[in-house]
Amino acid sequence: MSGADRTWRITVDGTEHEIRVAYSMLTAGVTVYRDGEVVARDRLFMSAKRFDLELGSSRAVVEVYYPDQYDVASRLFLDGEEVAPS
Repeated sequence: MSGADRTWRITVDGTEHEIRVAYSMLTAGVTVYRDGEVVARDRLFMSAKRFDLELGSSRAVVEVYYPDQYDVASRLFLDGEEVAPS
């Protein structure tokens, strides 16, 4: 488990959604889930990745990045505002 592994539960247009990021330190693979379904997969090689998601009438962006040389983190923005993990 890494600092990039995060889950957010948010309500958009009256519907609750779960956004989850899973990161593998072994393969550098990033998987983004929306409501349990895989919506994006990629590899993270020393550069940040952004994943755009549609949630009803809102725009969500998941960012997976390196806050320092040895760690990986993720964060979620909903309509430009950062959302705290659940």
